[in-house]
This record gives sequence, structure tokens and C-alpha cells, in this order.
Amino acid sequence: IGSALTVLVGQAVGRGDWAQARRVSLSGAGAAFVLCGLVGILATFAPELWADLFTKDPAVRAATVAYLQRLGPSYAFFGLGLSLAFAMQGAARVGMPVAVSVVRPLGILLAVVAGLAPNIESIYTVAAIMMVVYGCAVLGGFLLMPLGPRKKV
Repeated sequence: IGSALTVLVGQAVGRGDWAQARRVSLSGAGAAFVLCGLVGILATFAPELWADLFTKDPAVRAATVAYLQRLGPSYAFFGLGLSLAFAMQGAARVGMPVAVSVVRPLGILLAVVAGLAPNIESIYTVAAIMMVVYGCAVLGGFLLMPLGPRKKV
């Protein structure tokens, strides 16, 4: 979805059709939200299906299950943000999604350093929160993005 959005948005912007670029972006982002959300629901409620594909080690399996149960619900927001980041690349507006991409791991790091995430399960929870923040922030930036070519200074 992401690479298709880059091309489709780029084509629309190249034609000067910013309304079409916005429609394509939101349609693709909606599809990514739903599809990634479905994967996240499956991961949340049946994490053993995924874990068993890769390991039989009890410790690794337990960590995998804990991760999927906590982060699965946030997958929809990650799909939303990532797809819009690709769409914004097609519109040559990458600054905000890149900045938000940097904030996500920094938020996790700050929570760990501040002692707000003392164990692996709480780190996973903070990571899930940051994925939701990422998706919402990119969506907000996209919706506030001015339409049309940039003005030359």
C-alpha cells in the first residue's frame, strides 16, 4: 500500500490535483488501518499461532506472546501512520513523518530511562502507546498539510 501511495500521490501532485492526492492518501491509509488492524487483532487474540511458527523455546515464546498481546492492538495505527508517510513522500512532504518516526523510539527510550518501564511487558506497553501516537501524529500532520505547491521564498 505504501509504495503504491507514493506513486499515486506523486502522479496526482504532478498533475496539480491536490484534492485527488488527498483522497488517494486517505483511501490507502484507511485500507492500511483496517488490514494492519486485522493482523493486530489476530496477533492479540492468538499470539501463540505466530510464536509457534518461529520458536519452541519457552522464554522466547513467552516474550513473543507478551509482545503481540500488548502491541497487536496498535498495529492499525502503525499501518495508518506508515501509509500516510509514504503518501506524504509522494507529495514531497517528508519532514513531519520522519520527525515523528524519530520521536517514537525516543519516547520508549525516555520511558525506560525514567523508570516508567521497568520490565519487558511495560516496555511493550509503552511501545504500543508510541505506535498509536505515531499514527495519530502523522494523520494530524497530514490533515494540517497545506495543499498545493510550496511557495518559493
